[in-house]
Amino acid sequence: MQPPNIGLLLTTRKKPKPADSTKRVAPFLKSRFSDRIDDGTAQRDVLRRLEADGSVTEARIADGSVTTAKLAADSVNGSKIADSSIDTVHLADDSIDSQHYVDGSIDTVHLADEAWSSYTPTLTGISTGNGTLDADYIRLGSTVFVRVIWTMGTTSSVSSEPRFTLPDGDSLHGDYTPVSVLGHAVCADSNGFIYNGFVTEVSGDTSKVRAMLQAANGTYVTQSGGTITSTSPFTWTNPDRIELYFHYEAA
Repeated sequence: MQPPNIGLLLTTRKKPKPADSTKRVAPFLKSRFSDRIDDGTAQRDVLRRLEADGSVTEARIADGSVTTAKLAADSVNGSKIADSSIDTVHLADDSIDSQHYVDGSIDTVHLADEAWSSYTPTLTGISTGNGTLDADYIRLGSTVFVRVIWTMGTTSSVSSEPRFTLPDGDSLHGDYTPVSVLGHAVCADSNGFIYNGFVTEVSGDTSKVRAMLQAANGTYVTQSGGTITSTSPFTWTNPDRIELYFHYEAA
């Protein structure tokens, strides 16, 4: 009996088909990758790699490549924003309006504190001398709140109708008139008497306000005739005061 032809067997024998590696590892990959997607790990890995090679840049965000349509709802929230990473430099004008936040989502905790600022008004009709002048204001948009306290010293003087300029070179909005009441004025006598009045626009000069006294006219109190002078509502001496508390809309 002749031995088998080994060479023929080697050339004709079919090689076994390799196992389908995709089928072998697919369940494992599917399970692991699903977990990574669910917990956000895969997304974070991709972002880290993009950030590392510079693929995600401000320029690519600015050109509109990243839009709200490409972001899942609530995918950007406070926990994913670094402190102070979003400021006015990174916000387009009018990008935050009532359509972009829900009621109650912005509260005072998320708003920067507004501080009062001091200013020195130019005075007309009174002279501070060695007295004191304290004036402060706070601006909220086009609305400005002001307080002025003038205290008479031994070299101070009052002539007629004290006038005070507005902060920051402001002018009053055009809807105001000289009879518009902007706030409350007080003349405080050092003997304890308090005289109430108004803060109004100065006729012909919207950059100034004046302190006017309430005047009795029979049954009613009016503004007419309530001008402050050196002897009205009393003779001014140290340390009498004029106080103004008012607000206005700037032009």
